[in-house]
Amino acid sequence: MKMMAAKMKGDGGSRETARAMYLEIAENSDDKQAREVAEIRLMQLDSLEERDAIRNSLQKFKEKNSRCANSLTEILPLLQTVKLPNGKDFRIDQSKNLVDPTGAPYLLDKAICDVVLDSKTSKIPMK
Repeated sequence: MKMMAAKMKGDGGSRETARAMYLEIAENSDDKQAREVAEIRLMQLDSLEERDAIRNSLQKFKEKNSRCANSLTEILPLLQTVKLPNGKDFRIDQSKNLVDPTGAPYLLDKAICDVVLDSKTSKIPMK
């Protein structure tokens, strides 16, 4: 029941409320599967926050340069000024790719100038 309430909050309500509920489950549940699902949902919430910030930076870049960035690397200077919730930082892998909480690179969809999850490598649920 707690898991369903947290998902509902994450989908349409306060991300912070959902985060608190998932954190409670991840830290205190006796059910291993519930803890694993809660940890995935926490990563999903982090990714939603990151993608919001990336989209905002892509929009700023586009307004300033009259074009979409050629890669997410091009907006890294803008992202350095962004404060993510809970004091988290963006992650960059050894190849200088901006990566999601599971370590999968975020992708730039240049056709719509938007950031997307890599459905082949990310463990974050797409919905």
